Amino acid sequence: MTSQGDDGSSSGDIHNERRSDDASSEEEEGKVDPSSYLINVLKRFEERGVPLSQIIVSKKTTPAADNETIDNSEEATEVPSLQVQTLISLINNAPIGEDVESEDVIKETCSYLIQILQDIYQQQRNNQLLLSNTACMDALCHAYTTRLGYLPILLENDTRHNFDKCNPTSILNPPDTTSNQLSRLLVEIEDHYKHLKSMSKLTRGFLKLAYEGLPSVDELREKTLNTVENNDEEFPLEAIDHIMLPIANEYSFEECYDAVFLSNSKKLDYTADELIGEYADAVHATDNHKENPLMKICVFAGIVRGLDEHKRYHTEHEIEECLGKECNGHGNYEEAEPETVHGWYSSWTEESDKPKKNSFYYGIKVGALLEYANEYAKEIAVSPPKGTVLSSPRARFCQDMVESKQTADGGTTTAEDIAICRARHSHVESDAFHGDDSTVYSTMMWTHDGQIGFSHVGTGWKNREFAGHIYSSTNGTFESYEMSHEFWSTPSSILADGVNETVWIHADQRVKGFAIDNGQACTKYIFSVLSDKTARASVTATGAQSKLRKVEGAGNQNMIAFGSNCFGYLSQSGILQEWKLNDANQHDGIRREVRMECLDEDIKLWDEEEILNLGDSTWMDEEGLAEVTRGKKPDSIRLTDVVTPYSIGYLADEKFAFVHNGQSEITMYDCNLQEMSRLVAFGSDKVDVVQRPTFEMAGDPSIFVASDLLCAKIFDLRSGKAEITIRQRCVNSIPVYFNDAKFVCNKLSEGKGAMMWDLRSQQPLYSLPISGNTDMVWVPSSNSHQCPLLLTGSGEYYRYGENPVRNEDDRKWEVRSAESAWSEIESKRKNDRGVSDCSIM
Repeated sequence: MTSQGDDGSSSGDIHNERRSDDASSEEEEGKVDPSSYLINVLKRFEERGVPLSQIIVSKKTTPAADNETIDNSEEATEVPSLQVQTLISLINNAPIGEDVESEDVIKETCSYLIQILQDIYQQQRNNQLLLSNTACMDALCHAYTTRLGYLPILLENDTRHNFDKCNPTSILNPPDTTSNQLSRLLVEIEDHYKHLKSMSKLTRGFLKLAYEGLPSVDELREKTLNTVENNDEEFPLEAIDHIMLPIANEYSFEECYDAVFLSNSKKLDYTADELIGEYADAVHATDNHKENPLMKICVFAGIVRGLDEHKRYHTEHEIEECLGKECNGHGNYEEAEPETVHGWYSSWTEESDKPKKNSFYYGIKVGALLEYANEYAKEIAVSPPKGTVLSSPRARFCQDMVESKQTADGGTTTAEDIAICRARHSHVESDAFHGDDSTVYSTMMWTHDGQIGFSHVGTGWKNREFAGHIYSSTNGTFESYEMSHEFWSTPSSILADGVNETVWIHADQRVKGFAIDNGQACTKYIFSVLSDKTARASVTATGAQSKLRKVEGAGNQNMIAFGSNCFGYLSQSGILQEWKLNDANQHDGIRREVRMECLDEDIKLWDEEEILNLGDSTWMDEEGLAEVTRGKKPDSIRLTDVVTPYSIGYLADEKFAFVHNGQSEITMYDCNLQEMSRLVAFGSDKVDVVQRPTFEMAGDPSIFVASDLLCAKIFDLRSGKAEITIRQRCVNSIPVYFNDAKFVCNKLSEGKGAMMWDLRSQQPLYSLPISGNTDMVWVPSSNSHQCPLLLTGSGEYYRYGENPVRNEDDRKWEVRSAESAWSEIESKRKNDRGVSDCSIM
């Protein structure tokens, strides 16, 4: 039997044509017939008048609600399963691979698949009675994700972010900061001279002992060159580095010139640029970089050009070509004023530890050496290192946005509109974030949902006992309460539930719901989580059959808050245990606690049915203790076809957005965990959503934010399409809203900080020094007297909506704080040559 399409064609015809295509393809050995490409197979369905949406989407078979009507016409009947199976077979068996489909074919196929999936999304959005075939959707998504793996990963010209054909004007790129790439480099150059004097003095002290006096340049050059003369090294980098250090002081200009320009016996007629070029090539060819190689090259270039210009002055007296020279060949530089420090009872001045610009190194004033070094740094910044164009710009802290910037709707922003651009940096004064994450025994975990949060820090032997802080930041104040010894072990997962103002923690075999009540932390719920084997036996006894489909890459997000009515625990085998959030399931308030040193005695104090005894399997030592109430059993247990996700986004109307490991789509579920639709558009299989991915609390639940390794996308859930694509490599992206204005904050990959984007002007605002391994959350204001916060897992926060700089001392503190934070981030992340590519925007 065969099933027919609208034009009378059958799935058998498709198979016959496929077999014919396969036969003809075998005639040319080693080649695949283009007609067998997946995109051509799918297009033939369309050409034969069989829309894919008609095959994949059908009417729901469940009864309609009272206010809904069911269309029982012939056109609305369910699609025969044979057609669905045929389509799935063709999708799964289509040839694939970089040696089969060309790069252009793969890109075209990916775009076509996204178009099909978006059409299905739109149909389901327009008619909620339509249900897509899950197996067919899986096949389409798998075909798309698999093909992504055959595309090259490009740094600057990667187009995988635009397979959804987003409006080109809505594809946003980070600013090109190559012209400002020098900020950190120039600071490093000046820091080098700060330490050069002491290092040079120490080296000369050893040389004086070795030579019984200060050796001449010829002696230094002869000894140093002899150590590298037998090598095949074309340029004696090591020799020059050894000579340069001791001669910084106590040697004349002429001696320094000879030491630098005549240190390569194979070539004695270097020009300044030739010498710098060969030195730079030798530095880049060296793998062992204890210093920033660009800084090292710029310092050397400053010395070489300084010596060369000064030599030319003495020989040719071309004063106009000498940078900042007076008649004696040395410029007079203005020194920095000592900084005034204000104490509690008096003020005093502190001299800067920076080198004096009128002091002499290598017979040249330091001011001239710095100018030549900076001049060379600007020259090489014209052709920046690979990767800087699309990298994160390092922005000034508290940088103001230009008020006349155009918004997306053609208007202009005002000072009130851009209040988000100004933030005051501070730290939470609480022990909640002061756990030790520097050891292998660290159990630091953090979660926050905009209203309530929890930070687990651990305690006891090797941090194997439960200890942490529950906190809230309502009414402009930060309230934190310590909790400890609640479980037999440390947490396996934590969920902050702002809707119920509860923190759910899963540990040992229980889930506990903690809350803040009357100024103290309390245990609101204790639920007993059944083992997978016990739960499955309970479901099997009811006659239910497992519907779980096999999906690779299950995540660890087991806990799900179903609004204010229900809480669920989803196992990796698809079994959902549910508890009603009613008075009957609330904890009785009795704290049943046992001590490990007298476990047997304490256990006997409690009814065996009321407690959970894991004394034989806990890792706590004899000093440990634990609260052991068993908790309520599930009110219901049911099988689902849902795999535990990697991340969950909570949407309006108790709907969810699930992301699974190794998949490029986002699956949308209703409150019963029934699949509604899928969002597609990403060019990688590393998608992520935050817990609150929409602007629901700002009154717009249809704008949805998600990200992957290539970009962040802002979707319109009404169409299922990305309205804005921010081409930026980020860990995740969070919605930010303030004064009716919408923004997103991207936490950037490789620890480059976080960048704030304005969705109205579609422009980047500035970056913040938030490291890549630090989570962050937006804490909106609950009233007109409370300022919203951007809070991080380390206890740092940025307070918005108030003037960040109250006076000059505040301004200086903010600048120093930002410089310190950026320096810490930049010191942790280096590119392949040890150069940070952050810069000031």
